[in-house]
Amino acid sequence: MNDILKTKEFAGAVAEVSVIEELSSLPDGSLIFNDLKIEADRYVHFEGKPLMSAQIDTLVITTGGVFVIEVKNWSSEFAQSGDGFNPYEQVGRASYLTYDRLRTAGLKIRVRSIIATNGRLPPKEDQKVTVVSIPRLRNYIENSPPAQLNPSAIRSLLRL
Repeated sequence: MNDILKTKEFAGAVAEVSVIEELSSLPDGSLIFNDLKIEADRYVHFEGKPLMSAQIDTLVITTGGVFVIEVKNWSSEFAQSGDGFNPYEQVGRASYLTYDRLRTAGLKIRVRSIIATNGRLPPKEDQKVTVVSIPRLRNYIENSPPAQLNPSAIRSLLRL
């Protein structure tokens, strides 16, 4: 059991549960989806690469916006090793695909990319990604500029 508690998979699971708990007190009408695979009807291009599907740790849809959240709980050593997938690219791909699905359905709205973490990350370059500690995630979402969206309508457009 002690070996399991020391694994990166366990650390990641703990972080994902923490995100679920943090988001559970979002206002009524907010929609939260965990461990979601989103697919396009055709190939789209993201940073010069073909993209047809992406995995999303957490997708939040509120009246204030659409938020694609990548959850990380990496140690300093792992973040510096370069062994994991680039989290900025992961959330960027998923956000772009979500945006493209909504745009194709006729709704052009901003999809915000967030990495929620209690751990470390590799250096951020020029990616348009917000990095937030897990305890501040709900506050960040609730204080985003209002967009007056209909979460149920967006859910339908995304076919969730």
